Amino acid sequence: MKRWALCPLVLAAIAPAAATQSDSLDALSTDTLLARAGDYTRRFEKSMATVVLEERYIQLVKVWGEPPDAPDNTRLTWFDDPSKVRSDVIVKQRRQTRSDMLLVQLPDRTWTAFRDTFEVNGRKRRDRDDRLRDLFLEQSENSRRQLRRINQASADWNLGFYREINLPTTGLLLVHPRNQPRLSYRAGGIREVGGVRCRILAFEERSKATIVRSVQGYDVPLTGYVCVDATGIVRSTRIDLPERYTMRGVMETTYVPNERVDVLVPDRIWEWYVLPEPMDDGTPIYIETMATYSNLRMFNVTTSEKVK
Repeated sequence: MKRWALCPLVLAAIAPAAATQSDSLDALSTDTLLARAGDYTRRFEKSMATVVLEERYIQLVKVWGEPPDAPDNTRLTWFDDPSKVRSDVIVKQRRQTRSDMLLVQLPDRTWTAFRDTFEVNGRKRRDRDDRLRDLFLEQSENSRRQLRRINQASADWNLGFYREINLPTTGLLLVHPRNQPRLSYRAGGIREVGGVRCRILAFEERSKATIVRSVQGYDVPLTGYVCVDATGIVRSTRIDLPERYTMRGVMETTYVPNERVDVLVPDRIWEWYVLPEPMDDGTPIYIETMATYSNLRMFNVTTSEKVK
């Protein structure tokens, strides 16, 4: 199978903003919601200084029918013992991984995320430790190279094609203040996410270079939407990948409260991608995935902390 790849030009993390909940969502303009969502991303940058999450990621290679309207929750169930997964004529390949994901702000103020996969299909690849945390604390050129290699090695476990955009913070880039001038926005309907009403803000990327680019360096302009509540908090995001520039696909992310921080944290990512090359027998196939997040840990960067 040919290797395809997608990588964000900048990988960043984001989250909640202040406003008055008494404002009527129906009366708020697009500009007001965008301004509040932008404030939310800045608040996230302060609140989520250094956070580690555990990710459970299930990937399926499935026989193509039509694009799914909703997650295949039955087949996307996590199994502590993958040997108990039943064979399925629809699913041609299945993989589940456990990883640590580190959200950090680098010295140049750029936000980024690193994924370190420590278990594949129930088998440990290594002992679980805090190596992402320790490498970040080291803050050397060598540690940054190691972080990058770990991230790339973890992306190699993605079925179908190489990708680094499947991070729970990618969608939030689309309302960060530094990126808002690069996109156009249009208000849509109101929906409820996690019991909270939020407004759909559809976006379309127009500027070059684009936020997401192929490994070959080609621009990949994005469309999709964010769902923003009256206070500016982003409750969910959707990114549509255009077939004209890459694989046709969708990535939807939702966020939930967590008692350890005063912002929303990633809850899950659902993705699907149409693969450009069929199976050996000519059957069309696509990738469907589900990532869920838990076990939030935080650490502080201090001059007295020692690296193991």
